[in-house]
Amino acid sequence: MRTEWPLALGRAAAEARDAGPSASRRDDVVSVALLIALPAVIFGVPALLGHPVLLGDDLTQNFPLRVLTGEEIRSGQLPLFDPYIWSGAPLLAGWNAGAAYPLTWLFAILPGTAAWTLNMIATWATAGLGLFWFLRALRLARLASFLGALSFAFAGAMSAQVSHFGLVAGLSWVPLQLLGILKLSQDRPVRSRLGWTAVLATATGLVILAGEPRAIDDSCVIVLIYAAWQVARLRRRAGPTAVSVTAGLVLGACLGAIQWLPGLAAIGTSQRGVNSLQLFNSGSLPVRWLLLTLVPDLLGGSGSFGQPSFLTNYNLTEVTSYVGILPLIAAFALLGRLRFRPRLPEWLVWHVTALAGVALALGSNIPLGRLLYHVPLFGDQRLQSRNILVLDLALAVLLGYWADQSFGAERDEEAARVRTGRFTRFLAPGTVLGLVPALAAVLVVALGFTWGAGLLHWLGMGLTQSASVIGRLRTWLIPYAVLGLAAAALVVFSRRLGPRLRSRLTTAFVVVDLIVFTVLCVVEVGPGLFSGSDSSAGPSQASSARHVSSAHAISAAASQRVDPAPSPRPVAALGYPGRFAIYDPGLLDPGQLSALDPPDVNATGGHAMPSVQGYSSIVDGRYAAATGSHGASGDG
Repeated sequence: MRTEWPLALGRAAAEARDAGPSASRRDDVVSVALLIALPAVIFGVPALLGHPVLLGDDLTQNFPLRVLTGEEIRSGQLPLFDPYIWSGAPLLAGWNAGAAYPLTWLFAILPGTAAWTLNMIATWATAGLGLFWFLRALRLARLASFLGALSFAFAGAMSAQVSHFGLVAGLSWVPLQLLGILKLSQDRPVRSRLGWTAVLATATGLVILAGEPRAIDDSCVIVLIYAAWQVARLRRRAGPTAVSVTAGLVLGACLGAIQWLPGLAAIGTSQRGVNSLQLFNSGSLPVRWLLLTLVPDLLGGSGSFGQPSFLTNYNLTEVTSYVGILPLIAAFALLGRLRFRPRLPEWLVWHVTALAGVALALGSNIPLGRLLYHVPLFGDQRLQSRNILVLDLALAVLLGYWADQSFGAERDEEAARVRTGRFTRFLAPGTVLGLVPALAAVLVVALGFTWGAGLLHWLGMGLTQSASVIGRLRTWLIPYAVLGLAAAALVVFSRRLGPRLRSRLTTAFVVVDLIVFTVLCVVEVGPGLFSGSDSSAGPSQASSARHVSSAHAISAAASQRVDPAPSPRPVAALGYPGRFAIYDPGLLDPGQLSALDPPDVNATGGHAMPSVQGYSSIVDGRYAAATGSHGASGDG
């Protein structure tokens, strides 16, 4: 009896896959519809209610610069120059406007908020659909592919980095790049090969045109690792694939040249023109903070329901990498199925990619960081923690492989159980390794309760601050302990469940995990919306809390906020013509800058006024040197 049920399960999976093309297409249509409907609801409904998802850098930089781009295109001008800040600034070459990105052109024909909302919907739909199609092309089951796509698009850094539109827009095209490489690695007629080369080229070009150098770097890491893997597996038959993939990437670079050629020139004359190790090191993820991949609100969260907001001197957006506990379990459990045969399993490349993502995110905090600093273009970037997106994508793909109900996987698992004996059948290598992340999450929460302030101090907080917040923080760690225990039970007992029940439980777990993460680490819900930061946090921490508080869901509570202080008047309301400046060297209240209509926002209010300042990732090097507006780490 012990060997009959996995064989039956394998037959059932095979029958489901062979049920007919119409049934398969119908199931795929449902998945595609959900991956389009979710971003439409998440971003469309708040916009219709008057609360478009605009926060952080999107509000003060990405959105107004795109509106300005639309105005210039509509007036018959090329979007090359922004006359409203400093003595004029590059618009196309400044990257953040995404002036050559096709979706930005919507701002020329639609109102700003409508064009922005469509950009957000298209970005998250592209990310989800692209990964779904890629996993289906790997011959994974529909549900497994859907769960992988859901985790990538709506959890982890893709969700947390919502305030950095260029970054997520660029990464959203990476799954289509992977799909193109996969198709080109298969034997295909010439016409089909040309078509997939065009797909790879288009996706590569769009990654560049999205206007975020970090997305380009991460795309290169993921794509080059996967392309090298596919070419190596083909051995002597690798010639056509290598040529086609190279052609697609080169053509994509040519398509994106309208952005990266002037962009590199602008960076070369900016405050980042003389790059430094200090600039590269800024924002590297501390090694100990890898615990946040298990318990993402260990150092505070989004502030929902009075939860302590992120407590340290960085911000939660930049260090969030939690795509769920099951993707981590998948990465460990699959290693238990690794067999050193002449042909390694397809999924092993994603373990390599995940390790690369971790190493890149740690940056200068590991010895490899000093070598990475010397890599052309990559060494010019700061905020290395954003490379954690590479890890997130790899884990989402591994979740798809693990969740896939393939006969071969079941058979290997059963063989491992038989070898361990009758009374240790649950100690298969995949089961044992799969328990490691789940139990580790429970252990981290237990340490939070027992060690408390000591744990926070070990993670980098001051002793006084740690002791003052640990009592309020403990309660919000409990959900991740519950998720860890539930995941452990799913790993141990799922093989005793029928395939349908197991699929339903796995899906329900992923959805619940996603909701918990969104509420506790992305969206600030309930009392204290936009002002729920811990009282012990300084202005920078309060600003970070507001930055993390995404309007990913309907934020009706925003209308209940009461500001006890008089509202600051926009600069335009003063009625003075000419150039202006906001002088606040101590950054006494950076949260009020938006209310003053900072320079970039002036481009969207119908009262654009030139100023002697601006908010941009790069500024002319001579201006920065003369005014001291940017530090050595690139901040300003």
